[in-house]
This record gives sequence, C-alpha cells and structure tokens, in this order.
Amino acid sequence: MVEPRWHEEVVKKLSQAGWFPSRNVWPQLQLPPSFKIHSVAKGILSEFGNLEFGDQFDTTRFDPVAGEEVSTEIRKFEIITGRWLYPLGYLQVQDRMYLLVAEDGIIYRLLGYGRDASLNPAASSFEKVLDYLVRGSDKQDVMKADLEPLGLFGKEWRLDEG
Repeated sequence: MVEPRWHEEVVKKLSQAGWFPSRNVWPQLQLPPSFKIHSVAKGILSEFGNLEFGDQFDTTRFDPVAGEEVSTEIRKFEIITGRWLYPLGYLQVQDRMYLLVAEDGIIYRLLGYGRDASLNPAASSFEKVLDYLVRGSDKQDVMKADLEPLGLFGKEWRLDEG
C-alpha cells in the first residue's frame, strides 16, 4: 500500500489555497534576482510557488522573492553552514520567519536580520515542513525524530557568534 503524501488536513488546506496535484506555476513564478536556483527549490516552487494559507495572525506564503529582504543573511549562512540555500517564502506570525531549502532537501528557518539573525533546521523535507506548518506539528518529539538522525536536531547558527 502506498502511503499518502500528506495527512488529509494538509491536502484540504493546500487545495483551499489553490494547490492541486501536478500543479505547475513555474512559467508565472517570479524569482529573486540575487539567487541562483537549484533543482530541489525549482521542484518545490514549480508546484507550490505563489500559494498562501493561514489567517491574518499566522500566514504562510511561498514567494521566493521575499528572500531578497534577507539576501545578505542567507549568503552569510551559506558560508557558515557550507550549504546552498534558496528562499521558498515565509511564515508570518509576529515576526517574519523565512523558509529556505538546501540542495539536499532539508528545510531551514531564518529568523531576524543583521547580526541578530539565526538559522535552524525545520524539517528533513518539504513534505514534512508542510505538515508542520498546516497541522501545527512543531512538537519537539516529532522534530527530534525527524532531524536527530541527520545530526540536526537542536542545531542553530547565529551571525552574532562570529
């Protein structure tokens, strides 16, 4: 039996936002000019680019151009981590948290600006981060089971530490 890609609650929320299987918005998608895209980011954004879900207090938007706001910070974290990061969009709660994907598919969260910026792993894959974003599964035990085998659970990089 094939496991479903996501929980039915995730599919419902994505569908309400305009997503459908095999969606392809690549020809209409605006990309940030200061970043070179990698194949993992292109695959994610082709299907999920320009989607937005949530409410006025908790919004997720897949808009890679938003990464321009923190391009300097992203470049510094690429050097610190040794990973090629590409902006996918953001989560807006009180502060804006940027979602980035590395070329190995791991999703990272960037919070803050300048020397106050920090980066930490959010999920081992885009499928898992979507589940966390929609269902609120940002529980320590779930994240630990996902990220600990990769040696990334609890990892954080800060620009003010160097």
